[in-house]
Amino acid sequence: MTQSSFFNKIPLKNKILTAFIIVGLISMIINGLLVYFSSRSSLQKLSIERLTSLRESKKQQIEDYFSLLRKLIITYSEDQVISSALTDFSSTADTSGNPEMIYRSYFQNISKRFNIDDILLLNSENNNVVFSLNKIKEYGIILNSINRGYSGENNVSISDFKYYHFADNKPYAFLSAPIIKDGKPIGVLIFRISIDYINQIMTNNENWEVFGLGKTVETYLVGSDYKMRNNSRFFIQDTSNYLRQLKKVGVSNSILSDIEKNNSSILAQEVRTEASFEALKGYSGTKIINDYRGIQVLSSYMPLAIPGLNWVVLAEIDTKEAFAPLTSLQENLVMIGLFILLLGGIIAVFISQSVIKPVVTLTDTVKRFSKGDLTEKAKVYADDELGLLASTFNNMADEIMRQTTMLKTELVEREKIETELKLSREKLRSLSTYLQSAREDERKMIAREIHDELGQSLNTLKLKLSMLKDYIPEKDTQPLIKISDINDLIDNVIRVVKKLITELRPQLLDDLGLSAAIEWYVTEFEKNSGIKCFIFFENEEFNFKPEMNISIFRIIQESLTNAAKHSRATKVDIGYYETNESYIFSIIDNGIGIKPVDLTRPHSFGIIGMKERIKYWKGDITFTGKETGTTITVSIPKQGGVYE
Repeated sequence: MTQSSFFNKIPLKNKILTAFIIVGLISMIINGLLVYFSSRSSLQKLSIERLTSLRESKKQQIEDYFSLLRKLIITYSEDQVISSALTDFSSTADTSGNPEMIYRSYFQNISKRFNIDDILLLNSENNNVVFSLNKIKEYGIILNSINRGYSGENNVSISDFKYYHFADNKPYAFLSAPIIKDGKPIGVLIFRISIDYINQIMTNNENWEVFGLGKTVETYLVGSDYKMRNNSRFFIQDTSNYLRQLKKVGVSNSILSDIEKNNSSILAQEVRTEASFEALKGYSGTKIINDYRGIQVLSSYMPLAIPGLNWVVLAEIDTKEAFAPLTSLQENLVMIGLFILLLGGIIAVFISQSVIKPVVTLTDTVKRFSKGDLTEKAKVYADDELGLLASTFNNMADEIMRQTTMLKTELVEREKIETELKLSREKLRSLSTYLQSAREDERKMIAREIHDELGQSLNTLKLKLSMLKDYIPEKDTQPLIKISDINDLIDNVIRVVKKLITELRPQLLDDLGLSAAIEWYVTEFEKNSGIKCFIFFENEEFNFKPEMNISIFRIIQESLTNAAKHSRATKVDIGYYETNESYIFSIIDNGIGIKPVDLTRPHSFGIIGMKERIKYWKGDITFTGKETGTTITVSIPKQGGVYE
């Protein structure tokens, strides 16, 4: 047995299994994905730990700073030197005297050592600032607003940072504590705190990268008003780009103006993010959010424990920077995957050569067979699954050819029956149209004959009877044959004849047109049925063909008849309007509404007649039934002709 014949006897599944070794690539891809997402999770965890550590560090620094200030102000408010200074400055408030020289160096030493911007002494008796280290006189103007935060005995009050018109209009906060002497408060010690030291803590003295904070890591404080308590890193590094980003995310012009005017984002930049909301509610956490610039960041947040201040601290890094190593990893995984795919493709080409030839041959045979060449047969190369497939195809082709022959015979018969049925339908439709037209012509002829012959005869009879009445006095006639009774009988017959003529063919339709005929018929319908009718015609000048007039009239007549018989309606609206393509008539009643089953009843001759009448004009009629009534809509194309 030759190698070739042996290979041909190998089952196809073994050949396919050999080729599908490349499926191992899938495991590599899955492994790559697992590595990617695992790395992403690790990086995110590392970034969270880094941000949490940074957040805790800043939290501790800020809380320690304010804790120190509280301890300092309590300590100095109980210091005898401070109480003596208050007493001395209060007694010489209007002079420059010796107290200034005695105490200034003492206060300057406190200010320099503990980063206190200004120290003030307030006399409780007259509520005046008797001493200011920086000799700022404007405190008296805003003293009441500052002093509201300083109340209570043996406690420290703090007012949050805000801008003041003095001292270059910079933001300051004030800490205060009562000065006690002999157990009684005699004044208040006030520390004015500058935002600069807090800003230095939060911005690392603007040396972020030196401290390993990358390009986008920043920490900042937010108060209860959702405004920053230190400058944004991005404002400091690139002010113009920072303002453009804020404007892009919809920050108001007033806030942008305040930032530019103060050359600072402090107390101007609002931070209404998911992280700030959560932190101000007292929660701590880390999550991915969009920050105040609209940039996606990884944010770590928590509230600060500073008595008197509702502040929170946030540490954030742009996700683009946090997950930057993933980009490089992703590129490497893609390159490795492409190389493996290329190698696998080359292997697959060589392996598939053993099976591709019979498959291609069978495919060509199937293509020719699908184009109608039912005599095509597939060549059987081997005894494997492909050989079995080719043999099965040949058997199928024989069966299809047999079935096709039978189907062609059946189709010829069906086409013949369909042609005959179509011809029969056309004959029936033509007959229906002819009968409708013939019936209208016959009605018209009968109405004219009755009008011309019977009507004239009755009028002549009434005239002669009137002349006879002049010759035969009423008193000479017998009671049973009074001329007046005969005259009344003739009048009644004339009325009946007129009604019969009108029902057969309204004379108004031929004399005054469709609009007048509809109005007359609706008036008569109201009298006879008690149903109120309203006519809404957009245009009463109808220029339809006489045959179309009678079709529309009969449809409206049949619709009103059905409303009176079946709908239990009390009101009917009849409308007409035109579109660019069609003439539209509508008949709407407020009855019980037609049911779908009523439209398909074989004995609904009125509905069938309306459909046939409108179909002659290539129009369309729809019946819509609801609990609030029935709507019949008739649409006739303007450019349409009669049914062909």
